[in-house]
Amino acid sequence: MKKINSFQFGFALGTTGSLFYILSILLVLMMTDRAYTGLINLLLHGFDISSIFSPHVPFSMDLFGILLVFILFFLFGVISTGIYNFTLKEES
Repeated sequence: MKKINSFQFGFALGTTGSLFYILSILLVLMMTDRAYTGLINLLLHGFDISSIFSPHVPFSMDLFGILLVFILFFLFGVISTGIYNFTLKEES
């Protein structure tokens, strides 16, 4: 089996995570408060999120969130491929 390039895999995973984060931001912007809490209520099966729910955050926090998600997913990809490459057996 071949080794995986850690940087490329981490970059691909980080980009994918950031795109999902951007899509979730767009969904929040398009929905009303009531529709969004109703959707979350369906997903979380009755947990009350009213104390932590804040659909109106500054745009700078959105950018920080995108950057943070990219970094976390990138690190996850690099660590995962590092473990995978470390456990590979050498071909003879």
